[in-house]
Amino acid sequence: ANALLAATWSTAFVFGMAGGGFLALLGPPMAIALDGATFLVAGALAAGLPTMIPDRDIPKRFSLGLELREAFVAARATPVLFSAVLAKLPVALAWGGGWLALQLVAADETPFGPTPLSIGVLQAMRGLGTGIGPVLAARAIAGGRDVRGVVPWTMLCVLASVAVFVSASAPVVLLCAVLGWGAGSGATWVLTATVVQTHAGDARIGRIAALDELTNVVTMNVGVLCAAGLMTAGLSRPIACLVPPLLAL
Repeated sequence: ANALLAATWSTAFVFGMAGGGFLALLGPPMAIALDGATFLVAGALAAGLPTMIPDRDIPKRFSLGLELREAFVAARATPVLFSAVLAKLPVALAWGGGWLALQLVAADETPFGPTPLSIGVLQAMRGLGTGIGPVLAARAIAGGRDVRGVVPWTMLCVLASVAVFVSASAPVVLLCAVLGWGAGSGATWVLTATVVQTHAGDARIGRIAALDELTNVVTMNVGVLCAAGLMTAGLSRPIACLVPPLLAL
């Protein structure tokens, strides 16, 4: 089910990125307006989902800090769950350098035409990878491989692919690199999410999933800021954007 979810997300991502690249040629306001309209469609679809009934009384005074702390303590009490929550952090750190490199490569070298179109092509190929990776990982698990034995390989795929991408300039190499980047990240995401869903329990799944997402996004931003800071300090783009993947190792 998680592999199917990743595949449908990836399909939408591919068409959205490719379409966005073409729409941006008409001007950013038009592209952003149409993108905003899709959230209305998403809201309408979400409105049809069944109501989730809390299995405990909701406190009158909500404390985000306490909720996250409870999620952290609960995850840490189960080693396999804690490992799944933290597993995407090296990947997210590498993503940071990759995200910055992708924007700069598209703007400076325009490998597939104008900058918006180049970003659209590169991101669409990465999205295609996020659909392929989880399917391959699911087949490996179905063939008897343990999740803990597969995840290190999916993480290594991300790190190696991002390292190749930030150092490459040939269009074919860039496409292959973002495809591997997407495949490794999609597989890592689905496998770790499956472990979280399996071991978190209904009472804490929401908070632990939120902690998982929060740490992932914060780490990705650290990677972006690290690469950007190094470039501002005078390092070249390949070297600056390669530092986050190296730190992730």
